[in-house]
Amino acid sequence: MAQQFLSNQIITLKMQVFIYLRQTYYQKDQVIDMILIVDDTYKFHEENMNTDNHSHYSFYTKRLPVGVTNAINNGGSCIYFNPLIPIKTFKNQYDPSAKDLRKIKYGVISTENAVNDLISWNAFAFAGRLQKPILTFINEQENQEVHLANEKNRDMALNQAIFMNFHQQKNVHLMDLYTDLCSLSYRGDIRMRFKMENPNKVKNVVLGSFDLLNEVYQPRLKNLVNDGILEQVDSEMFKMKASTTNVQYLFDRIPDRLKTDMKKSVVQLSLRELQEDVQKNLESVVYKTSKEMILSGLYSTNPLKNLAYVYSKYQKGRGKK
Repeated sequence: MAQQFLSNQIITLKMQVFIYLRQTYYQKDQVIDMILIVDDTYKFHEENMNTDNHSHYSFYTKRLPVGVTNAINNGGSCIYFNPLIPIKTFKNQYDPSAKDLRKIKYGVISTENAVNDLISWNAFAFAGRLQKPILTFINEQENQEVHLANEKNRDMALNQAIFMNFHQQKNVHLMDLYTDLCSLSYRGDIRMRFKMENPNKVKNVVLGSFDLLNEVYQPRLKNLVNDGILEQVDSEMFKMKASTTNVQYLFDRIPDRLKTDMKKSVVQLSLRELQEDVQKNLESVVYKTSKEMILSGLYSTNPLKNLAYVYSKYQKGRGKK
């Protein structure tokens, strides 16, 4: 699928592609999340609509100026999604006779907005996805900016997860730490509140990609052990080395967006109060972005397809699928 965009000679933009991995990535009925980073979102939509991919766009998108779609793309969550696109509609190397029922949900984001979200978590729609295991179709040497921004994004995600566990007097297992890390982008999500997502979604991500999470975060954990923030008990167990200095170290390394209306020194409040305030700020960001994504989805998706998508979310939220 990624190659379909990257090799398309009609779409002339330089592009980077990220595919969000799930436990069931290879199931025939799986929905594959894909993010395209482009330098110019207006030009991308204009050119993409003039290819075979024009069917990916909604009734409204096809009839309104591209500028409207571009404005929605760069507002709110800064990602424009075309959901539930059957993989068989792409002209690619797959056997057209194969019964591949998978669908693609691909989002589009500008390079500028992608980098800003990765380093600031202002919307946390793109950054939250890239904290989890992904397939990357990008030449890191060609675009160091996105690569370095995501390295910082992942550093902050791990610091945030450890900071929220720092009150623990007992040892913390990697499974619990990764669960907290992968749940960051769902804290405050309106879809989770109204049970429009699989309640086991985070658990499934962690169980299905534990080894991949280790590849990303084990080197970072070792650095925190070397810095005296953590003590490694065994290969999958860590102990928090609680001290004001270590709390300040972690607090300084989470996004400023999560420290809104908070002082820079951790001596202002107890650890639990600090954690609660940081958590509230995170939930506020995610809640606002999730609402904006729902509203933009009403524009980017045809009504019947939108109903089918919402119904599938409803079923997942109640454990029926």
